[in-house]
Amino acid sequence: MPLNYNFAHNYKELQQWEPRGNIESKKITSYKEKFELLKKYIKDNPLLFYPNFSIIFLVILIQIFNLYPSFVVRRLKPKHEEYIFVQQRIKRIKTDIKKFKKEMNELKPNFISITPTYLFTFYIQNSMPINIKLKKYKLNKNFFFLEAESFTLKAINEMITLLIESPIIDEKSVSIKRIKREGEIDSTFSVELTGKILKTNINSKEYLYNESSAFGLLEKLLRFKKTNILLK
Repeated sequence: MPLNYNFAHNYKELQQWEPRGNIESKKITSYKEKFELLKKYIKDNPLLFYPNFSIIFLVILIQIFNLYPSFVVRRLKPKHEEYIFVQQRIKRIKTDIKKFKKEMNELKPNFISITPTYLFTFYIQNSMPINIKLKKYKLNKNFFFLEAESFTLKAINEMITLLIESPIIDEKSVSIKRIKREGEIDSTFSVELTGKILKTNINSKEYLYNESSAFGLLEKLLRFKKTNILLK
């Protein structure tokens, strides 16, 4: 069993030994002392602390100066996103308009230069007197050919006169290719005619469609005309 007797009790000049850990644990350092020790340590070792403190201070300063620009950027971000969206929308619209213009240019000859078959047949019908029988006709974008017959030359002459007066036929180009009598009893006269089709523009087509009651074609023409004006 351990001894609890103190042999140094009668010897006052002797100092009682204690473990070093116990001695150091009894010493309490105040915050002020700690701060002074830290100051002294920093002062004695400037190369260890001043560069680091300078960098930290500089970073903090940059962050402070960056607060306002960051705030401005965040505040303007919705407007910037809206601007990007509008730019992309404008680009798509320009592409669509370019594509639409190309399609309009492809359709343009149909509305400007080519005379529709409807107008030709309408004026041919109006140029046929009662005593004329239209046997056949051919038409392309420049010329026409027709074959008709009648019991009298008067009816044929009347038909030719009406054709010449037609607003879509070049009167100077109308010519008789062949005329002959068919049979001897109750004979008829057969005639073949050729001529040139006049080129029409939008304004002339508008008038002709109105006159011929081609209201569906007129509506398409007016739509094309209005769209063409908007694209200029």
